[in-house]
Amino acid sequence: MQTIAHAATQDRSRDTEERIAAAARELLRTRGIADVKMSDIAARAGVSVGGLYARFPSKEALAVYLADKRVFDELSRETAAMVDEHDASIADVVRRYLATAASLYRRNRSLLRAVYVATRTGTDETLRARVRQFNSVLHERLRSAILARRKTIRHPQPETAVNLAILSMMATLREVVLFGQPVSDLARLGEAELVEQLTRQFLAYVDVREPGRKKR
Repeated sequence: MQTIAHAATQDRSRDTEERIAAAARELLRTRGIADVKMSDIAARAGVSVGGLYARFPSKEALAVYLADKRVFDELSRETAAMVDEHDASIADVVRRYLATAASLYRRNRSLLRAVYVATRTGTDETLRARVRQFNSVLHERLRSAILARRKTIRHPQPETAVNLAILSMMATLREVVLFGQPVSDLARLGEAELVEQLTRQFLAYVDVREPGRKKR
């Protein structure tokens, strides 16, 4: 009986979390995190404010939870699949990664802005550590997939070059897609064109010489 009761309690807890997550996603879709109150989320989810805070101590913690369950999981699956595609070239791997990330960033812009602002300006080290861990896992998968094809890399320091190139292209993608980088015309590029230009930049810096690809 205790096992059944415990299972029922877990089911109710998961149902409550799902209702909170759905309510937060809906509110964040139309408003920035600064304009959404925890009381708004609680009311829409049908839970008490105290019950909401018991699960998520802040809006930022809730934003990271949502990103973890929705955005990070999808990108994680995509990067895992890349590692298994042995016939894919470095250009294929980079282009697919960027296209997936750009689409996820665009579709979850408000949520991911909240996550990145929280990690940049917040004081919650647990949230920062979670985002760092996620980035580390994803970047290591991408790095491994690229270096597994290192025979086509001509840069004299491939590991350093790949690390720097990944950091550069992801920072650019984040600033342009999430934050509408205001000091250049990059935000005016279409998503596909931005992905293509960043892929070319990556290949040129790392100095990739794949069959059929001419150095530009």
